[in-house]
Formats: sequence, C-alpha cells, structure tokens
Amino acid sequence: MITFRACVVLASLDGSRTKEGHLVGAARHPLTCLAFSSCGRYIATGESGHQPHVRVWELRDDVGNFTGQSVRSFPYHSNSIAAVRFVPGTSLLISVGCQHDATMCVWDWRSGTKLATGRVTAVVNAIAVSPDNTLCVTVGCKHVKYWHLPAGDSQQGAGLQSRSAILADRRSSTFVDVVFLDANRVLSVTEDGALVEFLNKKYVKTYRFDDSCLPLCLSTTKNDVVLGCTNGEIRLYNTDDLQMRCRLPQPAFIGMDPAVASSAELLEIHPKGVR
Repeated sequence: MITFRACVVLASLDGSRTKEGHLVGAARHPLTCLAFSSCGRYIATGESGHQPHVRVWELRDDVGNFTGQSVRSFPYHSNSIAAVRFVPGTSLLISVGCQHDATMCVWDWRSGTKLATGRVTAVVNAIAVSPDNTLCVTVGCKHVKYWHLPAGDSQQGAGLQSRSAILADRRSSTFVDVVFLDANRVLSVTEDGALVEFLNKKYVKTYRFDDSCLPLCLSTTKNDVVLGCTNGEIRLYNTDDLQMRCRLPQPAFIGMDPAVASSAELLEIHPKGVR
C-alpha cells in the first residue's frame, strides 16, 4: 500500500486491488507528516493550523478492506506538527511539534493517554526508534538528540530524558533523515547529501557521494541500508561495512511505456532533457 498526503487529504493506493481511498480530518487542517504502524494496519498523521491534532487512522479492517476511520485524536501541540512515529510492537506513538511549539510527546495511542513530554527547540525533520524500543533519536537543523522512551506502564506526565549527540565537525549540518542500524549505531543523511555515522551518541564518520547521485532519504531492511538518491536511483548498501551491494534502476522517463520494453536495460535509457 502506498500513502501520500495532498494538502488536507491523505490518499492511499492499494496496488494489489487497484483501489484508492482517502482520509480527511474533521477540521480540514493541512497534513504535515505521516507514519505507518509496523503491522501496516494503522497510520498516524500530523497537522498544521489552529490546534493541530495528532491522529491515528485505521486503514484496513480484519479482512483487509479499506476503512479509513479515525480511531484516536490528540490535541496537544500548537502551530504545526513536524514528525510522528510509531514505536514498533508497542502502543507508543511519538509526536514532535514545530520549532514554535517546541514540544515532543510520547502517547499510549490505544488508551489515549499522554505518557511523557520533552522540550525540543530545534527544527526537527525526522525520528527513528532503536531496535530494542528503549531510545529514539530526533534529527534536524544542527540537531541530533537521543531520548529515553517510557515504558507502557510509566506514570503519566513524566519528563523525557535526553542527551545531545557529539557532532564535532558536523555541528553546523542540517540532518534530514535518520535510521538505527543497532542499539548504538545510527546513520543520518544531511541536507548537502552526506551520509553521517554515529556510534554511542558520537559522530564517527562521513560518507561522501558523487554529485550526480546524492542521498535524499534512507531506510533499512534486514541486511541492507537503502538510500534514495537525487537522480532517482535506489541503492542498497551492506549494513556492516556500508559497501554498495546493488542499485535499482531509475523509474521510466515520462512518456515511456514500460509494457513495450523488450529488456530491463531499455528502462534505464533516459534521453537527454526528459524527466
């Protein structure tokens, strides 16, 4: 399933059924961010505007049919919500407000309770959760910070404990995406297209790329780091040593019909000047 935001509407495309569904909040506020739950059944969204809400939607029912129902709504942040993230395998949901809101919240979204809050004054672009679900990291403008997540039975209203990463030479960078490789190892992509590695909350290395193929975003699989690049390529790197393992071809250019291609190589040919 592919889901994308379009102003106040969230469109969800089910490729296996060639069907499209739409999610529209009651307040009609523009949507700013979204995140899937690990099971794929739920999606969280953040909004901007007067009294923006964090909302949790059920995308599918027990038999797989599209429902698009709002199951939880949390009106805590102000101005805008910058990022949301489910904590896999738990009922925890993380939300971070914009720089003017300057708050981070951890919710038990199933019970509808706010477990903990923290103050974050930087512009936040992304959140990642550690494999053991004990930490999360937020990244943004001159900002990489680790946060200890509360347990599900924590007392409501507690404060979040945090620690900033040691950025050293990267202290002026703007970080746009982040993933955990293990409990101590973190990778982040910067605005200028560098891949930065942190170990035990300390900056250790920067990986540089050719200007024609700079990373924009990243994710992980069981054995690989997946980079989305500026030229449309998706590249897979080995998790252990970050050596490139393979690359996926660019999308077909506009006007090209993939159905008429006689080989995979033809899909990689992009005439000059086309997109």
